[in-house]
Amino acid sequence: SDALNMFKEEKNVELFAKYGIISKDELLSQIDVIANEYINDIFVESKVLYEMIEQEILPSVYNYIKELMDIENATKQMSKSIKINEVKDKIVRLANMSNELYKENNELFEMISDKILMKKMDYCSKDVRNKMKDIRIICDSMEGMMPKDKWPIPTYEDILYSI
Repeated sequence: SDALNMFKEEKNVELFAKYGIISKDELLSQIDVIANEYINDIFVESKVLYEMIEQEILPSVYNYIKELMDIENATKQMSKSIKINEVKDKIVRLANMSNELYKENNELFEMISDKILMKKMDYCSKDVRNKMKDIRIICDSMEGMMPKDKWPIPTYEDILYSI
């Protein structure tokens, strides 16, 4: 968005027109087309991210937390002397992260539901993209804590070495 705004500066518009590169109307029209394409791309990416979190990531994490809780309960029943702190820690950490992910994902949904703001390129390039980045950071941490067969989408390693 910052780069497109630079093209709109009067000195740049005049420079392009002076040398017959592009007229002011053509330039502003091109900027508008590029901005709309960018906004649409951000909207699609953020909507897909929201749906992936809701339909794939969170359900998988919840199922894994349940498995860990079953392991913890079974161990407790086998022997009172056995303590599985690692399992408890993992349950707590994943539960906290899933709560944070749920909150961030709902905030993303609210952001992309605002039709007026979603038409503004600065809002998309800064606010929405930053929210998507925050969500990705949480997901990356969760991915590292879950067994590969429990993570619902391909990992970076899967993508790199599947070629």
